Amino acid sequence: DASPGHFATTGSTQQTACAKGSFAAKARSEACELCAPGYFQSAPGQAACFRCAPGKLCPQGSTRELDAQCSPGTYVNVTDADGDPDCLDCPAGSSCAGGGAALAVCSPGTAAKPAQGQCTVCGVGTYQPDSGATGCLECELGTFCPKGSSAQLPATCPAGFYIGNASTTLESLDDCVGCTPGSFCAGGAAQPTACAPGSIAPSANMSACELCPIGRFAASTTACEECEAGTYAASEGLSQCTPCPYPTGSKSSDVTCSICKEGFYLRDASADSDDIFENPTKHCKACPPNANCSAGTALQTLGVDAGYWRASGATSELYRCDSETCSGSSGQPSRRRRLTDGDDDPYCTAGHTGPLCEVCVADSDYFSSAEGRCVACPSTARSAGVFVGFVILIAVLAAAYAGLRRLPFSRRLRRRVTRIESAVGLQPKFKVLVSFYQVSSILGLVYGVRLDEHFTRWLDVLKLFSLDLFGVAIPGSCIGAMSTRLLVAGLWPYAAVAFVSLAIVAVVAVLNNKQALDRQLLGRLLYWAILIFYLVLPSVSRSIFSVRLCESFGYDDATGQRISYLLADLSLTCDAGPTWDDETSGLAPYFWAFFALWPVLVPLGFLALLLRARKPVAAQRATPLSRATSFLWRDYSSGFLFWEVLDLVRKIFLTSMVPFI
Repeated sequence: DASPGHFATTGSTQQTACAKGSFAAKARSEACELCAPGYFQSAPGQAACFRCAPGKLCPQGSTRELDAQCSPGTYVNVTDADGDPDCLDCPAGSSCAGGGAALAVCSPGTAAKPAQGQCTVCGVGTYQPDSGATGCLECELGTFCPKGSSAQLPATCPAGFYIGNASTTLESLDDCVGCTPGSFCAGGAAQPTACAPGSIAPSANMSACELCPIGRFAASTTACEECEAGTYAASEGLSQCTPCPYPTGSKSSDVTCSICKEGFYLRDASADSDDIFENPTKHCKACPPNANCSAGTALQTLGVDAGYWRASGATSELYRCDSETCSGSSGQPSRRRRLTDGDDDPYCTAGHTGPLCEVCVADSDYFSSAEGRCVACPSTARSAGVFVGFVILIAVLAAAYAGLRRLPFSRRLRRRVTRIESAVGLQPKFKVLVSFYQVSSILGLVYGVRLDEHFTRWLDVLKLFSLDLFGVAIPGSCIGAMSTRLLVAGLWPYAAVAFVSLAIVAVVAVLNNKQALDRQLLGRLLYWAILIFYLVLPSVSRSIFSVRLCESFGYDDATGQRISYLLADLSLTCDAGPTWDDETSGLAPYFWAFFALWPVLVPLGFLALLLRARKPVAAQRATPLSRATSFLWRDYSSGFLFWEVLDLVRKIFLTSMVPFI
């Protein structure tokens, strides 16, 4: 076997020593290897080559060290025929250190131009992935290329930051720039991204945009603002608010439209907000006339104009007041309550309450239609005195008239007055005036008609002849309960007739004791009774029918419930009512008794008297009965003897019964 430094070919029996410039490192080698460049071997049969000393040149297979003096940027070439080294320029992509050093190909991350002594390392922002490159490549935007990079590396800016200069690449993390407000930076190589509509970045260095919450919208990329009244934002991330569906509205920053816009009111404040939004016309109703409906108004908070009133906070029906006691409301919630709890009504001025604000809070007051407000009732003594004085005045006038008839000169005076009265027709004119006043005084109540106050001021003179006790002497509300008022209204004319009769009898008895109770005297008493009953019948009948005359007001829109009040006493209801006590059921017996006594029996009584006096009147024969009933028939021809009874029925119908039609 061949030993190191020797070789033996196949079939040979002896080994052969390696020549100079070659070597055999292993035993049993079949051939020797030439010394590599930079190495030499000057002796044969060697197992290794020696490294060239610095500044020496040793080409492949060198048997000795050669002298080499190439400058940097050039390299030695020994391929010439003379075997002496020549210096050549270093090719591009390689480096040549000079001397006897061989050229070296530039590694990745470096590059070299021709005749360079060493490769140039790629600078920051450049890279070279290949060997033997003549130049470095620019790093792409968003990549990280430190010095000597052989590849582009991903940028590593943290979230909220980005590579600031788009024309260069990142050298270090100190070069990362924070995102500006209105945009976000995801980090790494990502550049700033503007916030999408509906989202914002209110501050710098944000890694993600924030969605605007419900009730707000993105007015810009840096701030969310509240939705204006009348708009809403039901979800996050909206760039604008949505107008409320007609006729709903909303408050600022609302997430739905659960109120009604200006000019409308919400029927039920407890209604579900989703149902209001889905069915706006079902819940929002147009503001009624003479009401105030600002945005967000509910039926309970409906503003009522001054001069108007409503029965409860559950109705939209408003009623005009005839007085200035209705102060209205500004839309603050009102509460349902009983009229007897002593509190002022939210729609009325102080001291007033009830329907149309015509009920007095104080029991000692009454509502004066003339003054349009509550005034103090006269004292009990004064009221009693006025009543008694009223009756006595009638009695005195009747007694004085009866007494004058007994005086000697009175006959001549009576004849003269009779002739004048017949010529002028005073009695029919008196009847016409009184009848006109009795009918016109109830025009406003029954027909809703008002006469000019300058005209009615002249008619007020006729109040005395209507003998309306409550209209002339004592306010009805000051007497007491409605039943007491009805008793007084139905019985006082009988007391007046009794007083008048007693006064006439007393005067006649003083003047002529013997004829104190003759038939003529009874006729005179009957005459005055007829006159009094004729004058009071319309007013008394009106007082009787007033306990059945009611006015209805809307009370609850949702249920359609209404409430009726007695017009003669607005503190009483005509039915069970939803809230207030019913005191009218006990008035029924009084009504029917006085209905029979006055509107029925009085005209029938007049008719019976005229039937009895018909023959003497037709024969133009004076009798005590014909004289006593002359007030009823004297102004008519014999063919219309009963006309006054029909006219009385007409007045009863106009003043008392028309309101029930």
